[in-house]
Amino acid sequence: MSASAMLTARTGSRERILKYMLWLANIESELVLARGIEADHSDAKLPDPETYGHLLVRVKTERGPLLLHAGARHAPFGYLPPQVRGERALVVNPSAEQITTPAIDLASELRTVELDVTLAADGQGKLHVRETHRGASAVEWRNDLDAIPRAELETRFEQSYAGS
Repeated sequence: MSASAMLTARTGSRERILKYMLWLANIESELVLARGIEADHSDAKLPDPETYGHLLVRVKTERGPLLLHAGARHAPFGYLPPQVRGERALVVNPSAEQITTPAIDLASELRTVELDVTLAADGQGKLHVRETHRGASAVEWRNDLDAIPRAELETRFEQSYAGS
């Protein structure tokens, strides 16, 4: 199926559709087959097809090439899933260029929890909790929230976090 047909049908490879849309906008890009952390890491001249099981798009920008992953909903611009970071990849171009994807920046994957506790003299207290997700955790959280009907959101949240 062509990328234009995928776009019309709203189905298929998001990366191929992204490349097609970039082409329509006259922005240079190339498809990239990336190896995942779970794949075979032996140094073979002819790797198995599943070795490079992740499709990315490399966009030429004025700051240099930028790898994009269109497969994760709600992911921020430039987000790459952890399993493809710091991995070998093959650019689908005439020279079959081999590259390494950017390594994981652990600071971009942190989850923080801030607590503010106020205790009164009579023993009563208030607890304010702020949990901040970043990177893959934030993408997963946002996608999980999409799956919960709006009418059930508050109840599910209280059950999961407040233990009620």
